[in-house]
Amino acid sequence: MQKFSFEENILEGLARKMGLRQYVLLPLADLNDMPFKKWGIVQAIQAQYAIGDKNATLSLGINHRFPLSLPIIFLHPWDSLGVLPHVDQDGYVCYADDEGLLLDSERPMDILEWSLKRAVKLLGDQVELIAQGEIPPDFMDEFHSYWRQVVPDKNLPIGSLLKVNDRLHRIYGYIAQENSKGHYKFVAEDHQVILDFLGKDHHALKSLSRRRAIYLPLKEGTRLIPPAPCKPWNLDEVRQIIQGNITPENYRQLEKLGRKWKSQELVIVSLPRPSGGATLIGLFFNDVEGGHPLLGGQANPPEPLKIQRYDPDYLIPRGGGQMDLRRAQVLLIGCGAVGGYLALGLPQMGFGKLTLVDPDIMQAENTFRHVLGRSANGKSKVEALKEEVEHKYPYVEVRPVKYHYEEALQRGIVRLSDFDLVISASGNPTVDLFINREVHQAKSGPLTLFTWLEPYGIGGHALLTRPGKAGCFQCLYASVGDPEKGLWNRASFAEAGQSFGKDELGCGNLYTPYGALDALRTAEMAARLALDGKRCHEIGSPVISWKGPSESFESAGFQASSRFGYTPAELNEQRFSYIFPNCLVCGAPNQ
Repeated sequence: MQKFSFEENILEGLARKMGLRQYVLLPLADLNDMPFKKWGIVQAIQAQYAIGDKNATLSLGINHRFPLSLPIIFLHPWDSLGVLPHVDQDGYVCYADDEGLLLDSERPMDILEWSLKRAVKLLGDQVELIAQGEIPPDFMDEFHSYWRQVVPDKNLPIGSLLKVNDRLHRIYGYIAQENSKGHYKFVAEDHQVILDFLGKDHHALKSLSRRRAIYLPLKEGTRLIPPAPCKPWNLDEVRQIIQGNITPENYRQLEKLGRKWKSQELVIVSLPRPSGGATLIGLFFNDVEGGHPLLGGQANPPEPLKIQRYDPDYLIPRGGGQMDLRRAQVLLIGCGAVGGYLALGLPQMGFGKLTLVDPDIMQAENTFRHVLGRSANGKSKVEALKEEVEHKYPYVEVRPVKYHYEEALQRGIVRLSDFDLVISASGNPTVDLFINREVHQAKSGPLTLFTWLEPYGIGGHALLTRPGKAGCFQCLYASVGDPEKGLWNRASFAEAGQSFGKDELGCGNLYTPYGALDALRTAEMAARLALDGKRCHEIGSPVISWKGPSESFESAGFQASSRFGYTPAELNEQRFSYIFPNCLVCGAPNQ
């Protein structure tokens, strides 16, 4: 790939191409000054542009990553056009989001020209809005970035576990005492949500003291100009902002809560973002006298505080999880290789309440194909998975059940009626047929999914079944017209009548040969089908499959079934063809 050096003056070529006047190639000495040094700029050009009714000085620089990264553009001075969105106190212009942006590195001049034109247009659009007497909505979307510039470095972020809504209400700040000076660690409605977030590290909560505070949401449509860098709002400005952008109902609630006040008051303000969601900022009032500072009392200038959101409404969607699944009760039967991956994957999808059923102990021979690995050797799989899941993910509750499913059912430890979703990854068709009957015999059984893996990586399967509708695990074992085959799974990629267990140490040490990646792929497919079923994106009862290579399977002397010869498209087309109309479990008599 072509590399560009300062001597090649590619930026001078840009100036000539765009007809820039009064441009200057910045000398190396200037590039060692901030903010250029911060970005590793090795070549820069500076020129003037007419933006609105003002002349603006812009610098465009490139670093050693160019043209694999965008050029860096600065406005000098940063407020020469007024306070604008997307311009920080260094003058850095955030003119494009480079997340996933595709750059044609073979056309570096075009990248430079596009970037400069985009930055000029961005600045011009914001200047025009302000000239028309409007506050650009981008200010509210980018408020978090501006607020960071007014908060002193000594003020560490406060972790917020708050429910972000449009109702003003009482909250609490939790303070760590350090050298007799308090520092807020968390804000929350109560300590339970902090315990949910901290998990097994909840003992840290014991060292925190609690103080009253107020959560104050501004109304939808609020438009504010952020405070200038290093120039936070004073008390009068805060009062004007609050009183001009709060609903009457919330103001009455503020008057009610503000009757009781102390010498130190904390207020968490929620700013609505035009693009959706909210930004939280903190205001700390010290030396309060004569009433709450937002209601006429006096105090020192409010100290700005950074807020870092840790609430589930913020964290879970960022990982692709669905918030409406948090309360769904999930029963996962079987926590082997496939089940282990499901146990860790379901919380990432948004499921927050899991019951894991499996009597097995983690053995060393499963180290390289089970998600738990060596650290869990000798431990109960369900208890080790509980520890792993709750350590990795906040707001998730895991109940371990160290029994076989049928025993747990007999003991009354689990009841199907308690669950919204059942997933069986037992790998035992006899057990799965039993579960299938139990689910369909229930008056309102839960949505149920069966998933299993075939040997030597030739494939994996998942079947979704709905009580009261045709299509269930029993349908797969309907008569195939050959008595010698007996019961045989008609979705199988392996021909009937073959045994795949490998024995390397003698009786009691049989195992089915497959790899961790095969288990992961099967778990992912099953999880997606379960999610589609729960969200009603899939309203039928399909069986879906993935197909792998057959070389290892065939070289071991085994024979594939005719279904293995289907293309992926054919497998998809026939995902309902397994349904047996006269099935004794889900067939016509029960419809």
